[in-house]
Amino acid sequence: FAPSPTPASPTSLASAQRSPPLPSVPNASPAPAPLTVEEGREEFGDHVVPSGEVGDDEEGSEATIKWCAVRDQYEDCEYLVSIISQSEDYTWKCVKRDTAQECLDSARKGEADIINLEAGLAYTAFLNFSMKAIANEVYCDHAQSYDAVAVINRKVCQENGGINLMDFKGHKSCHGSYSTAAGWNYPVNHIKGSTPTFDSGKISDIEIASSFFSEVCAPGEFEGTGMCSGCGIENGSCHSNSLYFGDSGAFRCLVEELGDIAFVRGDTALLYSKEGPQNQSWSSKSVRDFM
Repeated sequence: FAPSPTPASPTSLASAQRSPPLPSVPNASPAPAPLTVEEGREEFGDHVVPSGEVGDDEEGSEATIKWCAVRDQYEDCEYLVSIISQSEDYTWKCVKRDTAQECLDSARKGEADIINLEAGLAYTAFLNFSMKAIANEVYCDHAQSYDAVAVINRKVCQENGGINLMDFKGHKSCHGSYSTAAGWNYPVNHIKGSTPTFDSGKISDIEIASSFFSEVCAPGEFEGTGMCSGCGIENGSCHSNSLYFGDSGAFRCLVEELGDIAFVRGDTALLYSKEGPQNQSWSSKSVRDFM
């Protein structure tokens, strides 16, 4: 993603901003709109760029494209930069930040030019940081989309073959991060659309989740966001350093029985179950316990 120019006459993306050729990078489908995070902000998803021109280096006319990487994305960024063909007009540089919010703030200050974001967070960037998508990742052997699923214990399905999301009213929930597409936006909007009392447009996503579920574990990437009444001993941390942050964290929340249902990407249970390729020390249950 990159900052969008101030609206004037419509121009194409490859305009007077001197946009350099970008490598192909993954784009998820836009998620339904969540709660506004702060005044003048909201949510979105994958490669974002800030408005205005790319910053020139003070030492010469050559422009440096600063790619903001969150935490462990930095190593991937460094590798990507090492294989990108540098041109006479542009060079690439990685800038490391601890959270997506810090990257967005850096872009707003001119300290970064492009960011890679998950679909739900990218929606925030579009609506609240004047950013636009400029590229998405494409892999020959990978799907260009993913499923947003709700994972529950298999025995619950065996006891009630016709069970659906609305049957979990009053239960405890685990979410793959507040404001993400699969973990939050899709399930909350499904609940809103399926509940006439919620479908007024005046109720926030936080109010919907807190009134539908008894406890919620949904740490947030952005400061001041997230719901962590259901995160057990992790209640003190409701951000990206929580044990229950992200898709793996939401699945862990379910495995450790802090929640009755987990909202994650479709391959999460396969990856982080006991026999999965990315199993962890807490991966005590088989994928067969959920499928």
